[in-house]
Amino acid sequence: MRIQKSTDKEYFGRKGLFRADSNIEKSKGFMGGGNKMMDKAGNKVLTPNLTPHETGIGNWTEAEFARTITNGINKDMNPVTYPMPLYPELTETEISAIFAYLQSIPPIKNEVKKK
Repeated sequence: MRIQKSTDKEYFGRKGLFRADSNIEKSKGFMGGGNKMMDKAGNKVLTPNLTPHETGIGNWTEAEFARTITNGINKDMNPVTYPMPLYPELTETEISAIFAYLQSIPPIKNEVKKK
């Protein structure tokens, strides 16, 4: 399957990265993180800021992003935790497209506190 452009949400949806019919661009603040989720133990965890702001992934390299989503080791060399799934099967082309898409969304200043 070939990615046609970095914003090919249908393709990303088939990969399970997010629902193809979602409209995250219109979900104010969603990609800016701080959304409440539950970990495997039922504890509240907050989603990270995935926007290109410095409080998100704005100062990440594509290689750091790739390592995070494929190997589970983030920019600070810390392991990512549930509910963040890993995608070791992604190709470099797919990772580049995802990273380009995330760099194209509006930056949101939101420093999400970690436990």
